[in-house]
Amino acid sequence: MYDEKTAKQIKESHEALKEIESKRETITELGESALKSGKGPAAVQIASQAACLTHLTEIFQSPQEGFDSAMEILESGSCYENLMRWIEPLKP
Repeated sequence: MYDEKTAKQIKESHEALKEIESKRETITELGESALKSGKGPAAVQIASQAACLTHLTEIFQSPQEGFDSAMEILESGSCYENLMRWIEPLKP
């Protein structure tokens, strides 16, 4: 499924997120960091979820391919930019 390094990253990020208090500000910071730069435990969790979905829908042959692609996209910052473009018109 995943190579050893990726499996370790996913496990460690899951454990790190379990230790963090679920406050809106903290969740926002984690999400923004993930979407802006692919950094932090939330980025790894987002990438692993995307990997499973893209594998199940046969976009990628393996979850590892999906994970690698998702991390590359997250690290580019384009996810955050596109989300903000979509959200901006919704602001009051």
